[in-house]
This record gives sequence, C-alpha cells and structure tokens, in this order.
Amino acid sequence: MYEISNQEEFDRAINSNRVVFVLYYWVRKNKETETFIETLKKLEEKSDPEVLFCSVDVNKLPALAPNKGSRPLLKVYYDGKVVFEQEGCLTDVDLNTQAVRRGLRSVFAQLQVKVRF
Repeated sequence: MYEISNQEEFDRAINSNRVVFVLYYWVRKNKETETFIETLKKLEEKSDPEVLFCSVDVNKLPALAPNKGSRPLLKVYYDGKVVFEQEGCLTDVDLNTQAVRRGLRSVFAQLQVKVRF
C-alpha cells in the first residue's frame, strides 16, 4: 500500500488510475486502523494489477481529511469519483475483508465493471 505524502500525489493517484482504494486514518497504531490495513493487504493480494491501494495520514495532510471523525475511513474511487465508503471496520480481518469485498462487488456490478479484488 502506497502512503500518499502530498496533495499532488493524491490528485495524481485519483486521476491517473481507474480504481483507487484510499484508507484515511488519524492514528496508525490502533486496532481499527491495523485491521483495515490488513484487510486492504488481503484485497490487494488478489486484485487486478491496475488497482491502486493508498493510505493517507490525515494528521500530516489535514487538507485531505474527509471528515472530523477519528475512525479510519475507506473510500474507493472509480474514474475519479467515490463509489464506496466504509467508516470503521469489523474487529476481525477476515470478516471485514468479506464485508468490504461483498459491498464492492455490488457497487461494481451496478456499474457493469469487472474488477478483481
């Protein structure tokens, strides 16, 4: 997973890739963020090579903070637009991976787009 370090990198990631997963987090060393990171690693292992996985430490990049909350937030972008969001996660990595995958399959089926993750 690629750690975005500035606004320019963020813009380039979103606008130059068809599908982008972005994990926004406030505290890296907490259970929920670590569970999300492990979830995204599992999804990335099976994903199409053109799918980009990124993270944003909103303490370092407050301009990219999607909200004022403190829970990690996953946003999935398709052609530059947010198509999926999940704030917080289930405590078990496997269950969270299944939940995210199921939600994404539904979204991409509605868009009539085939993406493996």
